Amino acid sequence: MKAPRGRLERLIAVFRTAGGGSAELLLSRERFAAARALVGAFYAVILFFAALDLFAWPGYLARTEVDPRWPVFWLRFVDPRTGIAAILWLQLLGGFLGATLGRYRWARIAVFVSLLEVLALDFSFGAVNHGDHLGVLVAFVLIFLPAGWHSADREGPEARNVRVANLEVFAGVQALILLTYSMAGMWKAGGVLEQ
Repeated sequence: MKAPRGRLERLIAVFRTAGGGSAELLLSRERFAAARALVGAFYAVILFFAALDLFAWPGYLARTEVDPRWPVFWLRFVDPRTGIAAILWLQLLGGFLGATLGRYRWARIAVFVSLLEVLALDFSFGAVNHGDHLGVLVAFVLIFLPAGWHSADREGPEARNVRVANLEVFAGVQALILLTYSMAGMWKAGGVLEQ
């Protein structure tokens, strides 16, 4: 048996069953289609929340006292109302770009930056909570989706490699979510034992 050479062969070798079966189920088109649909749903939800935040804009724009966190440090050098408006418009633009042009890496980067900025703005008015951090982390990992991830339905080794790379990034998102909640759970369990 020859040693696996490419990324696809190495991935299949890792998931080979003891009975000699292959990982075709892991790399099936159905899994790829489901991952692609969930990524699209993620960006649609980002747009939904950006549109929902339109109702909060008057409250944000009425604030004059800002203690900027590091992603929005630049608010110290501009009029607070102008800077806050720029962040809110960036959030809306990022949501729109993600939902409509999420196939392009530059649009996914814009979504990540917009989420980071609006979250930093939220935390610049007081205490930091951890409710929305996971969305920012997921948006960061999704930046690394391969070119053509949205349309790799055709046949051939190149399309298959794109599907594999897509599923690797999607698995990275799932691992990040599991790691985040596992770490939070361990700290809570540790706090219970300490009390």
